[in-house]
Parts: sequence; C-alpha cells; structure tokens
Amino acid sequence: MYKSPLNKMFFILAIFLLVFTTSTHAADLALKGFIVEDRFVVPLRAIFEALGAEVEWNNETRTVTATKGEIGVELTIDSKRVYINGKTIELDVPATIIDGRTYVPARFVSESLGASVIWNPENKVAVINQEGKIIIVAESKYYSERKIIVGNTADSGIGTFRHALQEAERGDIITFDPSMFPVDDPGTIFITKALPFITQGYVTLDGSDAGVIIDGSRIQSDGEPISGLVIQSDGNVIRGLKILNFESGAGIFLGSGSEYNKIDGNSLSRNNIGILIKTEDDHDTSFNTITGNLIGTDSTGKMNLGNKSNGIHINFGSHNVIGPNNKIAYNGENGILISESASISNTITRNSIFDNNGSGIQMNSMPMSHKVGNSSLTVPIILDFNLSEGVVEGYALADGIVEIFSESNNEGEIYEGETKTDQKGGH
Repeated sequence: MYKSPLNKMFFILAIFLLVFTTSTHAADLALKGFIVEDRFVVPLRAIFEALGAEVEWNNETRTVTATKGEIGVELTIDSKRVYINGKTIELDVPATIIDGRTYVPARFVSESLGASVIWNPENKVAVINQEGKIIIVAESKYYSERKIIVGNTADSGIGTFRHALQEAERGDIITFDPSMFPVDDPGTIFITKALPFITQGYVTLDGSDAGVIIDGSRIQSDGEPISGLVIQSDGNVIRGLKILNFESGAGIFLGSGSEYNKIDGNSLSRNNIGILIKTEDDHDTSFNTITGNLIGTDSTGKMNLGNKSNGIHINFGSHNVIGPNNKIAYNGENGILISESASISNTITRNSIFDNNGSGIQMNSMPMSHKVGNSSLTVPIILDFNLSEGVVEGYALADGIVEIFSESNNEGEIYEGETKTDQKGGH
C-alpha cells in the first residue's frame, strides 16, 4: 500500500470506454423540426451555436453566416445554394424561415460542421452528434413544448404530479410550484401506487427550482417491485428530484430500450436500488447519462442514506455514461454494479464513490463463467509515483484513459486527475 504525506492510499481506475474515441451520451439539447417537401429541416442557429459556431444574420440581404474555427458557412434564405469555405453545395430544399427562425435540412449540419446525423423515421427524430455533444430534433407535431406546473402534494387529482405524468405529451416540461414546494422546506408527495410510466419521450421533469420529495413509504404493493420513476422512452430529462423509500424497486428505472435520457442532479436514497438501467425485450437500454446525483448520501457525504442493494446497477445495458460528479456512498451492496456479458462500453468517470458495503465498482455475471463486457479490461498497474511532483507511472491498456483517485478504502472518493496511455499502455 502506498502512503502519501496526507496518509491517503492512491489507486487508479481505468475508464470503461476504450473502443470509442468520443463518448456518446444523453441529449444536451432538444429542439423541434419540420417536414418540408419530404425533407426534415432543423433550426440552424440553435444547433450551430450549441456545436460551438458563431452565427450572424444580415436582415438586409437575408443572409446567414456562421464560423467555427477554420470553417466558414454562408447561405441565403429561400436559396438552395450554400457556400462552405467558398465551395458551393446544393441543399435538398432551400433554407427557410419558420416561426422567425432559419431552418435547413438536417443533412446540412453534417456536411458543414462534420457532425453525424441519424434519422429515426419511425419516431420522426434526428439525433445530431458531434464529439459527444448530442442534440435531438423532433418533428413539431410530435413535440408539444407545454409547461405543466405541479401545484399539489396529493398523490392524485388535478394539479398533482401523477396527473401531470398522465397528461404529458412529447416535449412537455413538468415543473413544481415553489410556493407548494419551497426549496428550504420541501413538499413531499407520498405515492400510494405505481406512478404512470414515462413512455412519451422527450419529457423534462425539473424540480431544480423547488424542493420536491417523492416518497414511496406508503406504497400499497401486491408483491411486484415498484420503482419511483420508470422511463420507457427516449430523450427525457429528470432533474432536481429527491426520490426515496421505494424499497421494492429502484428510485429511477430506465428500461425497455430507452436511450439518450439524462438523470441529472437528483437525490436517491433508501430505495432497493438507486438507479437501475436494464435491457428488456431485446431492446438495448443505452446512451443514457447519469450525472451529478446524490446516491445513498447527502451533499456533505456525511449522512448515511444508503439504498438497500446497489447505488447504480447496469444490467444488459451498453454505451451509458455514469458521471461526472455523482456522489455514491453507504449503499448496502456496491456503489456501481455492472452485470451480464452484453453490458459493454459503459463509461464510469469522475465520480466520488466511498463507504459502500461491497465494492465501489463491481463487475460480475451469471453464470460466473460468462464475463461482463467490461471485465475483460486489464487492470491498470502503478509502478511508481511522486506526490510532490504530481507524477504517476505505470501500465494499462493501450490508447486508454486512466483516472487517478485518492481514498482510504479503495473505492475512489476524491478524483485527482487523469492521463492517456500510449500505444504500449504506458502512462
């Protein structure tokens, strides 16, 4: 065991995403698009600015110019002709103005800024990805954008959380009235039966400006596991909620092939599992991001609010991102459990994991002869380090990322930094 002047033990944890050069994760931005002449068009300014471009509008000439690094783009409204670094290309349909915004064919984003664009014809959704920055654009008639305000702590009836989930449509935002859910004196919704599943997709539940507790201690169950929130669709955002006491299920359950969801800044405690990501019916639950959550503890990290089993469990899920900034502690089994051989390419990065009853991160499967997808990665080895100079030397997989943590119990409480291994695995 290595001892530092601060009496900490240092160990390293290899990030579990080594097959991709960029990490694909949950949506950073959700927008609405339109079908024009059988082509799907998307809002230019919102997407270009989200991808780091500067956009200018000339009202006199009705011309849009955009720059990003060495890339320059110029187009004129109602024209198919576009100039990219002086080279002319033709759009499938002309640039057009809808509701005061410039719209262009989705494919143009790929041609101009090098982003990938995936079109889902069944759901009428385009997924734009550039170096892990995800933008989802859904056809306008499937995208409501209403704001629904929960103003009642009762479990059922008009104005309640249950009613909001029942009435929500794709693209809706559910918030909570701060007068009923004050931040300094949170309002508690005691759930008595399972809440409606989130199947619409692209719904935002935002309790970040209020104090909202969803409490399952009064659940009337027939023996079937009941989770706090069950997500069975894509592109949802769950933010700023405190979900506790769902003793037979998970605080949040992502299943049935749900993708591109973001679980951000919630508190999950005293459930059976904090967050469960599970593939069902052969539909892979993937590309979800879990970030900034308190799982089994409070913001100080001192209070034991552990979930009964695992803080986070990925069961047959792939390409999900856990981190950064989750605080995962005091859970009855493992901080994070990755199980089953199809659980591959999940990224676990820059979390604070400590004082769980089992391992900080555990990988196993049934039967044990079947390896978990990520368990085949070679464990990094530290050969030497110098605390005063901040240097660590060792070996790991080639062309991978090694994260360095400090902690007294070999889980990973304090993130210290990261390094990239060379082609021979040195770092």
